[in-house]
Amino acid sequence: MMKIKISLGLSVLLLASSVCAADGVPLDFTVPTTLSNEGVINENGGAFKSKLVRLGNGMLVTAYGDHVDSRHNVYDVKSDSVRPARDIFVRTCMPSDANAQCAAQASWSPAINISNTADKSSISTKWEETDGVLSTVATPFYGDSGKPNIFNSGSFAVVSWTDKYCEGDEQRMISYNERDGITVPFQCVYASAIDFSPATPTEWKTQQITSGVRDAMQDVNKGLSALVGDINKGRWILTWQEDPHGLQIGGGDGPGEGASGANVTHGTDIWYTYSYHVAVDGFNRPRTRITNNYTNDAQSGNTSPVYHPSAPDTEITELETGNTGASRANSALVKLGNATPRAVIAYEETKGANRLDSGKYVRYHQFIFNQPTVGTGPYAYGEPGYIISDPAENSRRVRFVTQATEGVSGLKMGIFWRQGYAVEGGPGDIMVRLGFRPVGSVNLAESGLRVEDMVPAVDPAANAIDYEAAKLINNTPALNISSNTVPWARVSVPDAPSTNNLTDTTDLNAYEDARAHRAALRGDDFYIGYSYARDWAVATYTDQDNYNFWYRRYDAIAGVWTNASNVSQIPRGDMLHVKEPRLVGMAGSMPNCATVPENCQNKSAILLAWGTETNVYSHIGGSTEGDVVYTMSKDKGDTYPTPVSVPGYDGSMSRFESQLRASPAGNIVWSVWNEDRHDLNATFNQLSVSDTRTIAVP
Repeated sequence: MMKIKISLGLSVLLLASSVCAADGVPLDFTVPTTLSNEGVINENGGAFKSKLVRLGNGMLVTAYGDHVDSRHNVYDVKSDSVRPARDIFVRTCMPSDANAQCAAQASWSPAINISNTADKSSISTKWEETDGVLSTVATPFYGDSGKPNIFNSGSFAVVSWTDKYCEGDEQRMISYNERDGITVPFQCVYASAIDFSPATPTEWKTQQITSGVRDAMQDVNKGLSALVGDINKGRWILTWQEDPHGLQIGGGDGPGEGASGANVTHGTDIWYTYSYHVAVDGFNRPRTRITNNYTNDAQSGNTSPVYHPSAPDTEITELETGNTGASRANSALVKLGNATPRAVIAYEETKGANRLDSGKYVRYHQFIFNQPTVGTGPYAYGEPGYIISDPAENSRRVRFVTQATEGVSGLKMGIFWRQGYAVEGGPGDIMVRLGFRPVGSVNLAESGLRVEDMVPAVDPAANAIDYEAAKLINNTPALNISSNTVPWARVSVPDAPSTNNLTDTTDLNAYEDARAHRAALRGDDFYIGYSYARDWAVATYTDQDNYNFWYRRYDAIAGVWTNASNVSQIPRGDMLHVKEPRLVGMAGSMPNCATVPENCQNKSAILLAWGTETNVYSHIGGSTEGDVVYTMSKDKGDTYPTPVSVPGYDGSMSRFESQLRASPAGNIVWSVWNEDRHDLNATFNQLSVSDTRTIAVP
């Protein structure tokens, strides 16, 4: 068995300001140092899913999961393996010239454990195996923290995650028929909040949000710092999905390992809660179903059995169900002048077509954040969102970007998703709608966030309740920004220039595939990138084609899109795909912008990064992560220097899943990524890590 050496590290890049000019001056990184196991009992090196944010005063906060004690093992559904339980840790650093922009480990605070569940158990299940035989005796399943999701505004930061430790007596468990009856607890949602302002104690306040009566996944938190009188408060929202039948493993037909929460049972809803002052009061507002998928109680008949520990051998047959299920919600809390901020939520939802159509819609909600909409009558548990995708096609992975102050054009939002006729991992295009506030309007109800503010237009009747009503929706087709990125020809033929028409249908070029879409919104510029292969089947089932990262920009003043540009430019012969691309705009100006130019926002600067993985036949699998590379444009993406990576990479390691933050001017950049170190002599044997690096450009 190959041993994996894992750590969380830190590195700095020092460059001349000319680095981001078109001359392609190479970046210059310092040697990274280790961060992840500082102050942590980390016998197995299990750091993973690191995140990074930068507060309004410039402080850096990194959050990551890590193993704590190898004596407390858990079963991991996604990897189908046993590993030590994880907790969530945070570290902070205030960058300055004196500490070389947080280049040294000593500049960072000690790691703080904000979850503290990995040594606790709220439920015992049958999950242990000996020589491949499942134990007949239930043993404690320890708290195991999932991916940390962190968001910040002003001096506030909130981390949310799902966890297997759920206090109270409602937590249930699922026994997976596909895994010979291995039984796993449902997850509940946690959130931990802090206010870093000098006048308040800097202590993380952790709160259990749900009970585990349904299996929670895909949590997202967003917020705003708001001055109310003389008190600075954190207005915050939190969304997540709950599957009453437990996390579904999935068919593994798309990219990724599965068990991500994309495959759900009927009756799965998106839930919502909010806070007026998150660091003080927490999320104590009612938990609300935003969606309307739970309509009755019945036995599903198509899932693994669900149990409660009070009767571990008696299947619960009356479970929440319905005709549809929602998943993978994204959310935002958007400022509108002095008005109460609005919540924006979008997600994918099954069509409820009784096997006539196995695809999904993209549905959309927006409302005043402390007034979540609740339907009446048979939909008392929520209401249908507006279908903004093409109801005839399969749409998934919706994302959006918003801005507090719209551009001169009124541009307030960009919302985008993947769409096509194929299902279960098949090819698709990236579709876009834009949200505009009427120029000069003083009516804050005209927010630029409503469906009637979207361009191209959405049918006012798009809040269809069911499949039959959805078939009658007459949306103007969304913009197809990936069509004919490379007009199809045999892979042996060189790429031709893009011939995209924004009104192209997704089946115009049935060979190509676009995915992994990312975007940023700055003033009147909407930046978007996506991974793209000329021939989906060839790139998926052979190693003769590959995915590269492409970029486009929309100028809302001129009403013009740039042509698609291949930023990564990985030749097919390199046998590599782009994976987990990133596209980041610069943060807003800080209060001391007038005296510190580095704290003045450069809306023309765009930072990009992407990882790589080996291009292997999908039916064989076993791809290996490669390196992460970076580049930055200072002219809105017209030119980029040659992409580079942090030094020290060799074939004995894998770097992936980068996260990026930058100073407002874009001359100082910080990045985090995961790293596996394959050292045959090491005693470490886990497969994931979070490495924090700092990149500085004085």
